[in-house]
Parts: sequence; C-alpha cells; structure tokens
Amino acid sequence: MAVLSSWRGKGSRGMPLHTVGNAYVLYSTEQISPQAQSLAMNVAQDPENDVVVLDAPGRMSVLTWESVAQALPRRRRAGIRLVICGDNAEPSSLVGQWLSERLNRTVVAPHGTVLRAAGGALFVHSGAGTGWIRYRPGREPQWEGKRFPRPEWDGLAAEANPTSSTGVAEPIPGGVWIHDSTAGEAIQPHREWLHANVPCQPGILVVLLGCPGTGKLPLDDVHRFWRRLGEEDRRRVRFVGYGPIDVPGRDPFGQAVADALGTPVVCYSGVPVGPPARPQLFTVDEDGRLCWQSFAEELAYTPRERPSAPAPSPRIIRHRIPLELGEELGAGVYWYAEDAVVEVLQSGLWLRPSEAPRDADRIRAALADPERPALVFDDANGPRAKRMRTLAADVAAQLDPATRERTELLAASAVVAASSRGPARAVGTIGEEAPTPFSAEETVPGTPVQAPPPLAPASVAPTPAPVTPALPIPQVAASDWAEETPPMAPVPALPEPDPAFVLPPPPPLLVPRSREPAVVPPPLAPSALSPVEPVMDMPIQAILAGSSPTVDAPTGDAPTGDAPTVGAPTAETPTGDGPAAEPPAIAVRETIEARPAAMPPPSQRPRPRLQPIPDRATSALPPPGRGLTEERAWLRRTLSKEFDLVATTVSRVLSQHPVLLRGEGISPDDALTDSVAVRLYLSAKGRVIDAALRSARKGPHVPLARCAVAGLTRLPSHRGASWLATSLTADQWELLAGRIMLTEWGFLNALIEPSGDLSGDTDVLIWAMTARRTELLEPSDDDHAGSRVLFLPGTSFKILERKEPAGDRRGRLLLREVGASEINPDGRVRDNRTSFDELAVKSLNAYATRWADAESPSRIGAAARPRFHAVPGLAESSEESR
Repeated sequence: MAVLSSWRGKGSRGMPLHTVGNAYVLYSTEQISPQAQSLAMNVAQDPENDVVVLDAPGRMSVLTWESVAQALPRRRRAGIRLVICGDNAEPSSLVGQWLSERLNRTVVAPHGTVLRAAGGALFVHSGAGTGWIRYRPGREPQWEGKRFPRPEWDGLAAEANPTSSTGVAEPIPGGVWIHDSTAGEAIQPHREWLHANVPCQPGILVVLLGCPGTGKLPLDDVHRFWRRLGEEDRRRVRFVGYGPIDVPGRDPFGQAVADALGTPVVCYSGVPVGPPARPQLFTVDEDGRLCWQSFAEELAYTPRERPSAPAPSPRIIRHRIPLELGEELGAGVYWYAEDAVVEVLQSGLWLRPSEAPRDADRIRAALADPERPALVFDDANGPRAKRMRTLAADVAAQLDPATRERTELLAASAVVAASSRGPARAVGTIGEEAPTPFSAEETVPGTPVQAPPPLAPASVAPTPAPVTPALPIPQVAASDWAEETPPMAPVPALPEPDPAFVLPPPPPLLVPRSREPAVVPPPLAPSALSPVEPVMDMPIQAILAGSSPTVDAPTGDAPTGDAPTVGAPTAETPTGDGPAAEPPAIAVRETIEARPAAMPPPSQRPRPRLQPIPDRATSALPPPGRGLTEERAWLRRTLSKEFDLVATTVSRVLSQHPVLLRGEGISPDDALTDSVAVRLYLSAKGRVIDAALRSARKGPHVPLARCAVAGLTRLPSHRGASWLATSLTADQWELLAGRIMLTEWGFLNALIEPSGDLSGDTDVLIWAMTARRTELLEPSDDDHAGSRVLFLPGTSFKILERKEPAGDRRGRLLLREVGASEINPDGRVRDNRTSFDELAVKSLNAYATRWADAESPSRIGAAARPRFHAVPGLAESSEESR
C-alpha cells in the first residue's frame, strides 16, 4: 500500500487529476507527460461522457486501477471515456467492467490500438471486433463503434473487407480506402498520412480510390464495395481519386465510376484535409502530393444512357470562391466587372462576358490538371479578348501566392481545341502575347497540412478558416442526447427530430376519450409570390435596427385564426374550473412583484385577436418539397456584415458539436447559415420577427425566419414541461374561454426552469414534445436566456386547463403541444389522444409543485425578458411593444 499512499499524497483522492483542454488527466508521475498533454488539449469534446486521459507509463497493476477509481467521482450522470497514454495503452475488458461497477458509471474504453486522427478524433482499429466498448453496471458490454466522435456511417466502415483477390476496402478514420493490398511497403506511408490528415465528417463517408505507387484499381472492386451499401448510405458517399484507377479511355474517374455503378455519384475534387466541419479539398498528383486547393469542390456525375453515348458534363454542386467577388448571378457565376463575370470550373476559373458563348459546355467539361489550376479567359471576340485577358490577369493577382504561382492563364479557344479530341485537361497555348504561368514574388513558407510521406510537402497555402475567439461553450447534459425518437413532429413540413437529441417518451395512461374533436388551421394557402421576392424592395436594416418595417398587407383578405371551427368545451374537456388539482403558484416569482413590469399594463393594450393564418409568402415554414437555397443566399448577401460577425462564434460551436451539421442534403455552409440565423433571432434584432410573423406580414423577416427554423431542427429537443409568465386582460381570457386549440405562427419562447427575472400574474405551463434547446447558440450579452426552448412556427397547442387570477391566487394556463400524428388529413384533431391530456396535466402539476418552493438557477437578461410573455396563438395590433 506504500505506492497507493504516495499517490494519495499528491491529491485528495488517488492519483492527481487536472483539467486539460476537453479532458481530465490522471497521472502517476511527477508531471503530465507531453504525449498526454497533447492528447488532452486536442481531443474532441464528448457530450455524453467525461474524457479521462490516464497517463501511467509501465505496467498497470491492481493498485493503479484502485487509485484511478478513487480519483474519479461516483454516480455522475455523464459516463467516462477512458484513453490511456503509455506502454500498455489498451485496458482489458475486465478492467472496463470493474471500473464501471466500482464507480456506478458508464465507462467507454478502447479495445484495440487508439490512433489520433484529424480534428481531435480518436480511431480504434487493430483488426476484427476492435473498437470502443461501452461498459455499464450490471449489463453486458456493447461494441459502440470505431470512431470518436462517432459519425452516422461508422458501422459501414468498421472492418476491412476484401474486394478482390488483391483489393481491400480498409477502414480509416475519415472513411474507407479501397486499394491494392499486396504492396505493403508502398501503402504504409500513405496509410499513416491518411489516418492523421483526412477528417471524419459526421454525415459524409469519404471513399478514397487507389494508392500512389501501386497498380491500377479495377472498377470491379468499387462495385463490390458499393453493393454492400444501402440506398440511404450511398447518398453519404463522396468518392476521391487518390491513386491510379483502371479507367476506360480518357474519362475522368468520376464518370467511369458512375458508368460502372449505373447510378449518379458525387465525387470530391481532391483529398479533404482540415477541420471536419469544413474541410479543404486539395488536388493530388500521381505521387500523392498535395497541389492546389480546388475551387469546384463537389462534382455530380451521371452515367451514360448507353455505352456509345457521349458522357454528360459533371455538375458542380458545391464550390468555393477564392477571392472577393460580386453578386452571384447564377450557379457558380459571379459579377466581376460591368462587362465580365467569373465562373467556377472544375479546372479552375473562367473570365467571360455575362452571356456564355456557344462553346461553354466544352470549356466546363475540361478536366482539372492536378498540378496547375487554369484561369481561362474568353477570346471569341477579337477586340474584346484583350480586355478579358487583362481582367483575368487582375483576378490571378488576387489569388493567394501559392495558388497564383501554379496558375496558368489560358485562352478559351485553346481549351476548346484541346477538347475536340475528347475529355482532356484544360491546357493549351495562347500565342506570343500569352504570359507564362503566374509566379509569385513572395511565397508561403510551408503548408498547414503535412504532405504524404515519404514525399516532400507541396507548397500550398489553402484559404485559412476564420479564427474564432475562445468562448465558453455551454455543456449539454447526457440526458439531452438519448437515442429514442419521438412519435410525432410539430408540422408535417418539418423534418423529424434527430434521434440523437430526443428524450424518452412518457408512459401512456388510459383515460376516457373526449367526445368532440377540435380543428386546427388548414394548410397554408398557395401564393404566386416567390418566397424571397416580397422582401426585395424592403429595408432589412429596419429588422436589424430593432424596429418593424412599414409594409403593405398581403393582397386580398388574409385568413384569420377564427376561420377554423373549433368545438366548444364539453363537460369532459379538461378546461375551466374542473376537478383537477390546482398546481401551486411557482413561488420563485413572489420575490419580484416590486420590480418594474416588462410589459405595458393590461389596461393599455388593444383588444386582442387571434393570429391570422399566413399564406406561403408570409409563413416561416417553406413550401413542402422546396429547399432554402434562395433564402440562404439572400441572408448571406443582404446581411453580410452581421453574418460575418456572428459566423465566427457560430463556426466554433459547429466545430465542437458536429452533430449540428447533420441533415439530408445539408452542406456545412448551409448548416452555418441556418445556425447564424438562429443566433440573429436570439439577439435583440429578432424581437420584431415574431411580431411580423404573428401578423402574417410580408418582409425581410420571412427568409431569415425560414433559415432559423432549419437551424433549430438540428438543435437538441426538449420533451417535458416548460414555463413562461404573462398577464392577460379580461378580453384575452374571454377570447381563450371558447377555444380548445391554439396555433402559434411565430417562435414561442419558453423556459425549462422558471426564472425569478420574469414578471406577470399568470403561469403558462406547456407540455413540450419537439421544442428546441438553444443553449449552444445563446448570446452571451443581455439577450442571454438560461434554459430557453423555442417552439417552431406552426406548432399547435391544446388548452388543458385555464383559471384566471383572483386576489392572491395566480392565474394558470395549461397547454399541451399537439403532434402531427394527432391531426387528420381534414385538419381535425383526433379524439383518441386524451391519455396524452391526462399525462400532461399530471406532469405539469408535478412540475409546478417541484418548483413552488425552489429557487431557480435560470437567469434571463433584461433585453430578453419581454420575449417570454407571449401566449401562443394570440396576436395584438402592436406586438412590437412586447
């Protein structure tokens, strides 16, 4: 026991324990080793577990593990992810189970060699069956995956699978590598480089094809791998040409793969390196060296209709712009001068007139030279050719030095001539006046990415990612990331909540059915207006200044909330003064009665009304089946200054919580735009958005709100009780008395925990199923609201109980969120969900009892308080005063 005593002398419980970066470090020597310190500083954050780095060189004895157990706290809700630095870096399964039982906590430990990967990821791979193992007290151990953080596709790339007698589909941290398995000496350096540099993207499965220095990879190997994937998994795949591939003729490898598989495929234009949230793509030469950062990043290839047919040109579905350009005039086409535009090509950039020439398809089809980006200028019109060449030279001069050094200036006619012989790289000559490839007078020393060994690193300087300040990121409890999916969503047009964010559903109760169903508002009326067109002639500055712009009402009579017929309450409807036990007033607000009210006195408010039902041009919900491409582009363009200020902070949140990037068809840029929209809404600038949505007005708030809705659907969900406080007039109580259902067309702000910072004489308690927690994107200033949740526009609520305040008794309004599965196609609410009503009433009463004598830790900034007084479905003629 002498060794154990000496360790205890260094700390209060067993080994010394220190917080380093995103991890706790336990160490048995005099100080933390550089290896453990580096690992802890760079490891990704785990939202479900405490990452514990054990720095213990030498043999791990029983006393060592006893000291570890004494140093770690017991019975915490979060589990432990254990990583060992030292000679014996792999704990046995017995140790993992013992530690779990001893601490009464979940322990996730590696079974196999732990490899550090790009972006703070950890990859466990030592053959079949290895990976991260989850140990829980009293339960059998479970295999959890190969990668941490775990991507959606982790199980698809867990084991090495043969694709032929010589080929293998090998798992790597960033995806799968299909290559020749016979040339071990040539493969190993590239394997080590790919492990360290290709990031693991949450929703993208990178499939690298071939290995430099080996034989050509047969397309049959790719086909055998593809057949193992399901339809949903195939949509996640991005193919990358890394080594020689057996391609027929002069086709690009992407076209050959599409033809071989008989289905459209998406290919990266280079090898991804850098942060998982937004990797940079670099072309590679035949030796595997990085060359230049691609402009066209993702290319979609379509198979030929028949073997002899010409290959369709690939479609650029994602690109980057390498310099400051003007307005985007079309897909990948940007204004540059009065008579010229810049178009992104797979081979580089194209300087041309705004009207594309007749040979445009040939220029777009030119393949990229992996060693040299092409800067093509239009020379179809002789007098104008010199002007285009001059503008192209000006564009080249603005590129970063490393790219400029490699760039070749090419005449469009030369590119067309080369393409007449079939698919070819963008090369050619432009006569005596043509400049040689641009060379920079200054060079960039080195590159942020190490080149694949044993080759020398390439001289590249990718566009750097924005530098973000080291801001504190709110922690999310383990219960927020459960694995069960809720049975319903707020409206049919919205995506189902991410299963990784939803809390377990409550147990069902059996109670008598209500005799009369209620009716919810009908679907949005169609409109001939474009979703973005109505706001183009209106100043967005009015929204950002915190005031609502003056706008004309939509043409025609807007439908109102009174349009649907709602059944009156019956004797069995749990409304009014029923026999249900009254929940106690939440005492936390008794201490703030003397504070100035955040709302105007009820007597000064105008006569209330229900919110009008918006049409397609005024709703925050996009029309079904239509994406948000226009709205996102409008937001980035019109609010460029505000967008850039917020994006630096939001980018850091996304990098530390890659689950926020999930979503079918969502690119990292789209996820960033949607999250920035949420952050803008949560700031003071967003107050007028709800007022405009609740009044069904046209304006610049519509595209911003639609992007915010998309961003909120990827945030953690809240299932349970929520609260807000308000003061209702007699007219408002009268309006509520004859209703069963309310529909909110703005964002409804509520709190998970009551706060003494809010005033009002009535408690509004809401049982939520799909509300979204906003901790990750909350402002850090006076607009911050602790434990805030948002209900999405279009969410309907059923009134369960209502009681007006009288004397010292506080008023109460009990509501339950109505899910999409409860609504019939005709808009009527099904009458078979009264068990939900009973459960919600009991749960809300228990919630009120729990907080009656408790002091809430939730704090609301003064600027955010007016947003927590709205009653869903009610509108006023001057909601801006809220």
